[in-house]
Amino acid sequence: MPPDGVKTLKVIDMHAAGDVSRILLDGVPPIPGQSLLEQVRFLEREADGLRRLLLSEPYGDPSMSLDLVVPPQSPDAEAGVLIMEAMGYPAFSGSNAICTVTALLESGHLPMTEGERLVQLDCPAGLVNLAAQCRGGRVEAVTYEAVPAYVAARNLSIELPGQGVLAFDLVWSGVFYAVIDAAEFGIPLSQEDMPSLATLGAAVIEAARPNLPLRHPELGDMGQLSFVHFAGPLEAAGPGLWQSRTASYVHPGVICRSPTGTGTSARLALHAEKGELRQGDTLETMSPFGTRFRGRLLEAGPVGHKRGFGTAITGQPRCIGRGEIVLDLGDPLVQAAGLSALFDR
Repeated sequence: MPPDGVKTLKVIDMHAAGDVSRILLDGVPPIPGQSLLEQVRFLEREADGLRRLLLSEPYGDPSMSLDLVVPPQSPDAEAGVLIMEAMGYPAFSGSNAICTVTALLESGHLPMTEGERLVQLDCPAGLVNLAAQCRGGRVEAVTYEAVPAYVAARNLSIELPGQGVLAFDLVWSGVFYAVIDAAEFGIPLSQEDMPSLATLGAAVIEAARPNLPLRHPELGDMGQLSFVHFAGPLEAAGPGLWQSRTASYVHPGVICRSPTGTGTSARLALHAEKGELRQGDTLETMSPFGTRFRGRLLEAGPVGHKRGFGTAITGQPRCIGRGEIVLDLGDPLVQAAGLSALFDR
């Protein structure tokens, strides 16, 4: 038994195309709420100390994500996950879903079968179907069918100090993205340009937030804009196959190492809305680090009064660590006030 005031969290660290996800498997008490969306709202209001602590030094880094595994609310799901990032609590994240299911299978929390293993994962945005390709006790790839994406608004604009007017499209793909045509504005998408991309992403967020309410037709208020997607040119790579450079920004200050699953879904939905992609087409996105995701455009019904687009995203996960995190609530670096709503109940 740990001493009084000391908590231990069992974790598995994964990455999918470079984005690191820390999967919290055990050590956090049950979260109040009748739905996963209510549970993340509780964390946001009452116990944000867990997210802030584990995404900051010395425990972690803002570029990481945290995935708290919880019992599912849907009777069809095998597990639930609450996602925490630098911006707060996204309703869905593709790389985090991929990493969470991989951690559950490779750790034995969910039984693994050789070949294709189908898993339903409960997320605040809804139920997600995933297909894990398993071989020799490892997950080699995961494909998930994302929550329906839709284009919320086209040709919005903001004025950036010293840079003039910048246009963007607003797309929902599990989170709301401001999608910017990088080629039109001469925005480079190389690894060397990441600092300037982060600076521009922050400027876009700060300029767009005041007059941009974000409301999903079914999930309700989604808070403030926190994601920017810089879209490179759409290039033909074969029949029904396209590729594009890309960069996803998460506020504050993070350029993702992966192309991001939600970013890839947003691109598919936007290009389909514009008539540039058709059902069954595949888009391979490449991040500034050269890592890749593959997305396929599927059929989907409407989202509210908007045209919805289904997408299937494939990524390759890898385990990079297993162990325990020790939280000493007497440590001056641990702000126990932000954790008491969790551990003192």
